[in-house]
Amino acid sequence: MTTTRRIVLATVFGAVFGLLSAWVARSMLATPLPWQGFLTITAAMTVVGFAIGVNALRLCWWLDGVVFGAIVGAPVALSAVWAGLSWRQGFVLLLVLAVVSGVLVELLTSVILRARKAEARTP
Repeated sequence: MTTTRRIVLATVFGAVFGLLSAWVARSMLATPLPWQGFLTITAAMTVVGFAIGVNALRLCWWLDGVVFGAIVGAPVALSAVWAGLSWRQGFVLLLVLAVVSGVLVELLTSVILRARKAEARTP
């Protein structure tokens, strides 16, 4: 069970880091990033933030960010390879961006702003 504050903060930070990740990917790729790719990266990082906000797993804060960044980022990274990018430019770049974004979202949400997960109530 989590608090609404945690969900909102994590989702907003996910969207912000999604925009930053899309900008980094756009500047690092040799080919131009189409608007669909920009939108996909931003949406995926927003989902990472939301998943971090609503999860109830009892993991260390940084491991939480790594797990959800990798889970949500892997399909996006694979889709970049399927779109014709190389493994280094597509898969590795986007997976690293997703994991780093997940850790930063969890750092800001849990550690800096202290929006901790609520304790489960026992009946």
